[in-house]
Amino acid sequence: MKDNINSLDHLNDIEKVVKECEGLLRHVQESKERNNDTTDNLLKIEIGLDLVRQRLLTCAYSKLSVDTLQTVEQVSNKPGDPSTSYFGLDWETAFTNFNLLSENIKSFQSSLQRRRISLSILKSCLSLLSQLTD
Repeated sequence: MKDNINSLDHLNDIEKVVKECEGLLRHVQESKERNNDTTDNLLKIEIGLDLVRQRLLTCAYSKLSVDTLQTVEQVSNKPGDPSTSYFGLDWETAFTNFNLLSENIKSFQSSLQRRRISLSILKSCLSLLSQLTD
């Protein structure tokens, strides 16, 4: 029971972090010029999404074997769209991924409340995070 409560504590503010990162990305999208604020916002997004990733893995750490955790991480390291480096960021895809990530985090929290871990939801979360940070 204690592990379950601790796991949920790790996810308490995670949705807020995702929404904050999404808001920062909207600000970057709407800004007319690229300057230090833009760079700072992109760095904050990267740090925030890394925090989300770490918290998800922390929740899974006590409930999964090391081998399973390693497999989940390897499978979920799905690279982002390679055309981004040529054509720029696909804003619609990025915002869709943020929405999907928020929904998946809610589902992951729900599974933890039932004292289970959904590997498919965890993999999906980690995959979306990987795509958003590439």
